Amino acid sequence: MTPSPLPLLVHQGPGEVILPILLYHHVLESSLVNPYTLAPAQFEAQMRLLWERGYRTISVAQFLTALESGTDLPICPVLITFDDGDEDVYTQALPILQRYGFTATVYLVVDYLDKPGFLRLDQVQSLLEAGWEVGSHSLSHPDLTHVDVGRVWEEVAGSRARLEALLGVPITTFAYPYGSAYPQILKKVRAAGYQAGMGLGLSYRHSPGSRFYLSRRPIEARTTLAEFANLLPWHTCGEKTRTTISGSTPSLPLH
Repeated sequence: MTPSPLPLLVHQGPGEVILPILLYHHVLESSLVNPYTLAPAQFEAQMRLLWERGYRTISVAQFLTALESGTDLPICPVLITFDDGDEDVYTQALPILQRYGFTATVYLVVDYLDKPGFLRLDQVQSLLEAGWEVGSHSLSHPDLTHVDVGRVWEEVAGSRARLEALLGVPITTFAYPYGSAYPQILKKVRAAGYQAGMGLGLSYRHSPGSRFYLSRRPIEARTTLAEFANLLPWHTCGEKTRTTISGSTPSLPLH
C-alpha cells in the first residue's frame, strides 16, 4: 500500500472536535481466548477499510491543538491507540500501520517495560522514530479507584516522571487502567502535568470539558469487519472531499 499525498484538510475546533478514538491491545496470532487479541489479518482488514473510506490518522497532539485553539485536520481523522505496551504492538501492528502510512499512540505500563512479552525500550524508541506518540498507562496497572490517594499520585505522576527520564520525550497524556476513574483522579492527572486523559466510551464528539476523560471505543476480537465499519462515524469521506473541492463547507454527518 503506497501512502497517498497529503489528505484534504478541514478546520476543526476550538471547542468540539469530532473523530473516533480507537483502543486496541494485542495484534497477534494466538490459540488463547482473549477478547482483546486481534489476529493480524483482522487488524489489517480494519486498517484497510479505514484507508479505503478515506480516514487518515492524526496524533494526540494534533487533536488537543484542535480542541484548544483549532487547527486543520484530515477531513476524516482517526486516532489509533494501544494500551499496555505489548511487544506485538511493535512486531505485528507497526508493519501493518506503516503499509497505510498510519501512526498510533501507545500507552505504556512502566513496570512492564523490558519484561517478556512487552516492549523493550529500544522498540519504544523505534516507535517514536516512526512518528508514534507515547503516553502513560500508570506504573503497575492497578484500578485507580481501588487504591489509596498516595498510590494514585505515584501511579499517575511517578509514571510520567519515569517515562520522561527513560525516553527523553514529554509524556503529555494518561490512559486510565481499565478505564476506571472518578473526579478526584482526573484532578490528579491534571495536577501531574498531563494535558489529557484517555478513558472509555462510545462518543465521537469531544469537547474541552471532556479532555481529562476522553471517549475511546475498544475494538474486540469478536468485532466483525461489518460491525467495525458500522462503528465508524462516517461511511465515506469521498462525498465530503468532492463537496470541499467544489468550494462549499463539507457536512460531517454521523450515522
